[in-house]
Amino acid sequence: MVEAARAVLRQYWGYPDFRPAQAAAIEALLAGREVLALLPTGGGKSLCYQVPGLVLGGLTLVVSPLIALMRDQVEALQRRGIPAVALESGLPPLLRAKLLRELETFRFLYVAPERLCLPEFRQRLTELDIRLVAVDEAHCISQWGHDFRAAYLQIGALRPLLPQARWIALTATATARVQKDIITYLSLQNPVVIQQPFYRKNFYYAVVYDVDKDKRLYQSLRKLEGSGIIYVGARRRALQLAERLRQWGFSAEAYHAGMPATLRAAVQARWLSEETRLIVATTAFGMGIDKPNTRFVLHYDIVLEPEAYLQEVGRAGRDGALAYAIALFSPSDGEALWRRLQEKYPPYHQLLRLYERLRQLWAASGKLQLELTELSRQVALAPYALRRALHLLEQEGFLTWHSERSSRSYLRSLIPAERWQDTPVALDRWIVRLGGAALFQEGVYADLAEWAYQLQISYEALYEGLEALRRRGWLTHEALPAGVEEVSLRPQAPSAEEWEALRHKYHILQRQAQLRGRFMLGYYQQRETCRPQYLLRYFEEFIGPCGQCDVCRGYYQPQRPSEAEKAQAAAWLSEKAQQPCFPAELKQKLQQLFPGKAEALLEEFLAEGKLQMVDGWRVRWHAKRPLQDSNLRPSG
Repeated sequence: MVEAARAVLRQYWGYPDFRPAQAAAIEALLAGREVLALLPTGGGKSLCYQVPGLVLGGLTLVVSPLIALMRDQVEALQRRGIPAVALESGLPPLLRAKLLRELETFRFLYVAPERLCLPEFRQRLTELDIRLVAVDEAHCISQWGHDFRAAYLQIGALRPLLPQARWIALTATATARVQKDIITYLSLQNPVVIQQPFYRKNFYYAVVYDVDKDKRLYQSLRKLEGSGIIYVGARRRALQLAERLRQWGFSAEAYHAGMPATLRAAVQARWLSEETRLIVATTAFGMGIDKPNTRFVLHYDIVLEPEAYLQEVGRAGRDGALAYAIALFSPSDGEALWRRLQEKYPPYHQLLRLYERLRQLWAASGKLQLELTELSRQVALAPYALRRALHLLEQEGFLTWHSERSSRSYLRSLIPAERWQDTPVALDRWIVRLGGAALFQEGVYADLAEWAYQLQISYEALYEGLEALRRRGWLTHEALPAGVEEVSLRPQAPSAEEWEALRHKYHILQRQAQLRGRFMLGYYQQRETCRPQYLLRYFEEFIGPCGQCDVCRGYYQPQRPSEAEKAQAAAWLSEKAQQPCFPAELKQKLQQLFPGKAEALLEEFLAEGKLQMVDGWRVRWHAKRPLQDSNLRPSG
């Protein structure tokens, strides 16, 4: 059967053979064993179940937590002529029922873990010839993992319903404790555990310290050669930084999940073909992308989790040649990390307040179509924190947040196709072209942001066109106005016991997030331990000093200012930096007053809170409330 697998690989993917870890996982599966595969980013995890799925025949059930990743995988399989489908939560009932009836015609079925909790869907699975179950991003099953998702705990309940199926769990990063949880909660039977070392000898790790990140970014990019990825923490930052790089003369483009799919694909294609040198991206970039000659990954903003950091830097140097993992760090990043963790895991009482407000709105209207900016103001939660809170409440089953409805919609024509031919409105004719024959049958589930991009019009203009067609009685649609999202609450409010269970679970998640954050802050701040040696300790992989990172090369012999010099510098800054100014200007002046110690002075004042970052790029003197610790503070 291994030869059959190689034949499938050559036929559909065009590769001559598997990588060693892929071959081990596939051979074990085809021999009837269950598998836990821990393959680093770029290790080709998807082939470990896609190829055996085709060899074994029948249907392969793939559980994945990410809608975007499911769509990418399904589209990639379809391009190769392999029937695949994803059952997304936002599908309208008519289309969902049609797909459920036709599941026997597919070879791969992708679902989110929450769908497996639905009794009617479980019953449908028992009617199918499912021969392989693949659980992707399996670390989500553990509360000790970096992205716990409660519905993953229910996946193991499928085993009695699918007694003939073989099982494989896959993840890029998992500690020993998380591995144990995966095996236990999925009830994997004597699994073959395949784990590649995380350490890659062709990497140079470095942390670049400076209050002026832009200067250091410019200098680094001038020195580094080849293609690279610059990771940032927010979509707006990606756009701003890409524009700044272009102004400096670099070939750079932004990439984030909020961009239309066609635009994302075009940006990615230009980078893969070397037409664009630099991608400035959020974490959305890199999944399933294989560009072996990527020479560097540079992190502009501080990373919250070692798992994420290792996955992202692993997208460089896959050809075995020297690659660079560069992180920029300013002392104010310690406070920034704490703020971002507060947004990712808002205080528990804010979850309660948000749910109570949603319950009030639900009682008043019977349905919830909300402007999140207004809701953010009402419950005093920052927009990102609000989205995280909605996501957390949805995971507990307290509500359903139809986040994909913000741009995706079901459309169906109410009149025959021939009546559309006489319309004088160009937009109407384009809607027919984009919707195709299905528009006049069961209807289409369309990405309207993508349609708007292809038509070169705004989403608002497209929505107004759809509304005009609805008023004329030509079309039915479920599109929402720009900025509006839909939330549904379950009929019965959560019990006191459910809230208490959430509080306990949430405390563990917060605590684990803080521990990971402290670990990463230590990685950035420390200058004594070999970088990869420090990082891999988290994954219980122990190596000697690498001999080539910035620490091993002995780059850090800082000159520290005396207390008298600090007092003099503080007096000067309190006068000269009352108004926001750029760090480079202050550093230049301090260098004249305190040769060799300007950077250390700025670092210490930022860490103590006496210098405050404003508007993301400038600083000002703010010594009213000095901070005693630049590390994380416990959440409220």
